[in-house]
Amino acid sequence: MRFPQPNSAVLAVVCWFWLPQFACAQSATPSIDFKRQIQPIFETHCQRCHGPSMRSGGVRLDQRDAVIVGGYSQSPLVGGTLQTNEIYRRVASKDPAYRMPKGEPPLSDPEIALIRQWVEAGTPWPEDPDTLAKRAAESWFSQEAWLNYGERWVNEVPGFIPWLCVMLALQVGLLCVERYKRAVGLARPWTDRPRARWLVPLKYFNAWHFLLVDLVMALALLLEVQAGLQAKTRQLEQSVNELRRSQIVPGAPTALSIYGNPPIPIHPGHPPRLSGTYYRGNCERSDKLFNGGNYRTANLRVSLVDAQGREVNYGDRVATNSLAIRFELERAQGTTDALYGEGITKGVFLTKQPLEERLAKITAPIERVRVVKPGWKWEAVFPLKGPSDEHVSIMSGMIYVYQGAVEHDLARGTVHYGIKYNLQLNKLAIQPGSEVWLGNLFWTPTLEHPHQGHVPLKQWFDHEPIPEVTGPNSKDPKLLGIPQK
Repeated sequence: MRFPQPNSAVLAVVCWFWLPQFACAQSATPSIDFKRQIQPIFETHCQRCHGPSMRSGGVRLDQRDAVIVGGYSQSPLVGGTLQTNEIYRRVASKDPAYRMPKGEPPLSDPEIALIRQWVEAGTPWPEDPDTLAKRAAESWFSQEAWLNYGERWVNEVPGFIPWLCVMLALQVGLLCVERYKRAVGLARPWTDRPRARWLVPLKYFNAWHFLLVDLVMALALLLEVQAGLQAKTRQLEQSVNELRRSQIVPGAPTALSIYGNPPIPIHPGHPPRLSGTYYRGNCERSDKLFNGGNYRTANLRVSLVDAQGREVNYGDRVATNSLAIRFELERAQGTTDALYGEGITKGVFLTKQPLEERLAKITAPIERVRVVKPGWKWEAVFPLKGPSDEHVSIMSGMIYVYQGAVEHDLARGTVHYGIKYNLQLNKLAIQPGSEVWLGNLFWTPTLEHPHQGHVPLKQWFDHEPIPEVTGPNSKDPKLLGIPQK
């Protein structure tokens, strides 16, 4: 038997259709093998604390689906960039209080490079074989599918359980009526008893009456479904409106998308120290501004102090519960008056509680800044509540600097800085290696470094001096970035 020869034109069309897709699939293949290169790193260094037996921080790194869900912080574990992916940020961090694995030696440079390559490739993670097999076994007639289907009806359709109970009662009633009518037809003795006379009207009921009731109940169910959909729609609209009010737009850069949630600043890169000065620069650019807009707007200083306000140095022995962080804000020379005023004392405060633009209940102490030199300098002292005794060896944490509002027991704000402290003590003496530093957490589209035409990060915030205004400057509010009322 001879088979017909394929037409050459058909082969050409098939090749034209499939080859580009095959080529694209080949080019889209990740350049890193997760199972061979990344999974062994997780198994060796991570799964002891983030595995099936222990899920520190709500993170489990032995299953793809668990990683997609994420941990308690909601920081992205899959996807994202090198600046936002929590796994890479943790393993690559130089901060011992933030770096992972915690309390263990850091990953080797080749291992960190592999995880970096994995994140740059989009964090490819093939599905687990058990998960694939489970999904293949599931179908519309499986027990799990029906259970899920029923659960959705119960949760998403208000009043579904009472409706179902009424329907079952009607079906039982129909069976009872038919049984009575049959008993009457067979002249059962109990149907003629005085007590059974109240059942006589049931002889006139038939299946059409029950069908009519069923139709009414079906209409009631449709109305319940419609009400449920409308409720879900209103809930979705409310969530969208809250999202718009919070100015968190999916896909748009925000402080949370860049620094994580809760946000963690990037270390400025200077050696460990207990006090230091940092500089805030202008983020506006114009030929009409001094130095094109590249000038300093504020001097910021953080320091570790004792109960008397004196700066603490390495080797100093401190009293119990006496340490605090002092934050100082000083206006830079030549800056406009519009950037400084009563809004500083009313709107700038320090707290350990992560906040957003929406009002949230205050769960941690708040320290407002106070005036040191009117119009020029402000400061706030944030107590650390420690060390409690001479056996304390480590004190670490994060203090956020917000510009926002505090209303009774509620607060909201935009985070500008993070003050990170990591103190090592030996019998109440501050040990070398301890540090207190300030990092930037504020972000605007003009700071999307390193894109050409945007303000470089080092010209916005740095531990090295930024030029000050020493000549004439524009007074145009728009050029100076002053909000217009």
